[in-house]
Formats: sequence, structure tokens, C-alpha cells
Amino acid sequence: RIGWGGLLWRAPIRFSGVLSIWLIQSVVIVYLYVATVLLSFFRGIEEVGLYQAALSFIEVILVASAILSTAFFPVFSRLAKASRGTLISFYEESFRTLLFFGVPCGVLALFGAKTLLDLVYGPSFHQALPALYLLLAGFLLFIFGGLNGYLLIAMGREKVVLGITLLGAILNLILNLWAIPRFG
Repeated sequence: RIGWGGLLWRAPIRFSGVLSIWLIQSVVIVYLYVATVLLSFFRGIEEVGLYQAALSFIEVILVASAILSTAFFPVFSRLAKASRGTLISFYEESFRTLLFFGVPCGVLALFGAKTLLDLVYGPSFHQALPALYLLLAGFLLFIFGGLNGYLLIAMGREKVVLGITLLGAILNLILNLWAIPRFG
């Protein structure tokens, strides 16, 4: 019988791996919302509202892609221990599946961005279009990064994923610090 006290010390899990995954998820959250915080400091509440309107569409697409990527993770984990060749084949199939769902969602959102904003927020939010276009471009990179992250975690490379995620978050912060005061 394992109680809470024994969970961290006696259960067959690697606590450092769990901590790494928690840190990765925490950095991703900071990564997603740092622009909102910086906008509030540099530009004001109106631009925060426009950005959040654009981000709300991206969040829906990201959640859908994260659910799909997360569904692949148990198979990645099992295959990482059993058969590297089968793991690579399954990864390629997973990648194609994400392409099949992710790219059409991104393209539909890109061409339907103005209509989406009108339907959900009304014409007064047309100023959110540039932010939505920029976020859509980042979305495509993000969904495939998530799939690659799950693959690396399944292979026991959590620290690599953490390093890449931290580097991306730092670059995102630097670019936001440069762009937001100039362009909003």
C-alpha cells in the first residue's frame, strides 16, 4: 500500500522526470501569457483585450492539438521501451495525423479570421486581426513542438525538452520586449 508519504520515495516513478514535466508545463504557460502581461505594462487595457480576443481562438486550437498529442504519449512511452523502429513509424503516423487536423484548422482560421472575430466579438474587434495572424503562424510551430516534446519525454529526454522550452520562452520574452513597445 502506497500512501502520500511513500508516493515520492517508494513508488516506481522518477521524481526528477515528474518535476521536469511540471516545469515544462509551467514554462509553456508563461510562454503563452507573457505577451498579455507585457501589453498591460506597455500599451494598456484596450490592446490587452484585442490580444486576448485573438489568443482565445488560438487557445481552442491548441487545446485540441494538445489533446491529440497527449493521446499519442502512452504509445510513445510503450514503444520507446520496446521497438525504436516501430516508435519512429508511429511518430511519423502521429505527425501526419496532426498535419491532417492542424493545418486545415490553421488555414480555416487564417482565411476566416475576420468572420470569426465578427461572430464572436463583433466588428469592433477587427483591430485584433494582426495579432491573430501572428499567433496563427506561431500555432503551427507550437503543435508540432508539442508532439516532438512528448516523443522526447517518452524516450527519457525530459531535460532536453525543458531546455528547448526555456530557450523558446526566453526568445519569446526578448521578442515581446522589443516588439510590444514599438508595435503593440
